[in-house]
Amino acid sequence: MQERAFTNRFNLYGATQSLVEAAKLLAPRLRRRAAEAEQQRMVHPETIAEMREAGLFRLMQPPAYRGFGREFADYIVVAEELGAGCPSSAWIYGNAILKSWMVGMYPREAQDDVWAREPDTIVSSILRPTGRSKPVSGGDRLSGKWSYVSGVDHTQWTIIGSMRELAGGALEPVVHLVPRHDYRIEDNWHVAGLVATGSKDIVLADVFVPVHRTLSMKQAQSGASPGAALYPENPVFRVPLMS
Repeated sequence: MQERAFTNRFNLYGATQSLVEAAKLLAPRLRRRAAEAEQQRMVHPETIAEMREAGLFRLMQPPAYRGFGREFADYIVVAEELGAGCPSSAWIYGNAILKSWMVGMYPREAQDDVWAREPDTIVSSILRPTGRSKPVSGGDRLSGKWSYVSGVDHTQWTIIGSMRELAGGALEPVVHLVPRHDYRIEDNWHVAGLVATGSKDIVLADVFVPVHRTLSMKQAQSGASPGAALYPENPVFRVPLMS
């Protein structure tokens, strides 16, 4: 009874409670795989597959793409259950959930690119703007190197921060949504803690990013991103990115 009260402390919706129960069932398996995940320096592929099959990655995804459209408190209690089995797995889960929320800020065309064919697609990110992008016809050209991209071995897209060069030499911080085939992963994650997060580097060289896959930080911080207008009934997509 005490454990049940703990997971219900946010008055969880039925869908969320079912995901919490699924995470509880997964935790012992994650615990058994933890040592192997540390050796591989990434979360075990079977763990990702089981999370996907259980629908865990769709918790904050818009319902238009078969997501549950839930909120931050919901994903936290699911991550807590996963963390009881493997902290690195919970770390990757939390990162991926927040990125599905971020994808919900992009225009509909970008969201279609990610989820229309495969609603269980998951996304990683590196928001630090260590690269540069230059506006061209129809979008931007993006180049650079980014460190600490948690879970990148398992994701199909990454949200990447850069400084976009504007007319007159001004710079604008933006976040680009980029598919896996457009970047190279550098296998350089050799650390003492959270080894299984696989937080490796990625490299992009003059990659074209269509205009609908770019969001300015000003838009992301405004509470009025293109995606927010698509889901007026769901306030979660009006929460500023860095809040």
